[in-house]
Amino acid sequence: RDADLLRDLSPMTHIDRLDVPVLLIHGANDTNVPAGESAQVAEALAARGVPHGHLVLAGEGHDFLGRANAEAARTATAAWLTRHLAATASVLG
Repeated sequence: RDADLLRDLSPMTHIDRLDVPVLLIHGANDTNVPAGESAQVAEALAARGVPHGHLVLAGEGHDFLGRANAEAARTATAAWLTRHLAATASVLG
């Protein structure tokens, strides 16, 4: 019944148009969005040569509640943004 909606919402539907760096962070125990879905996105990005990172946090669900995992997600995000925004700034600068 919701196949069209779900297809439209899926990042895989338009993955061929994505050409910017992407950081994927996923909880291994996510029951809302299975971790295998971010793995599919990572594989598709790799196949297209799109820069990406893929971090799976053990013991986490859809939200990162463990202190160490939340810190790992923040650290990875800050490093990713620093790296890729610096690259963008040098191109624009």
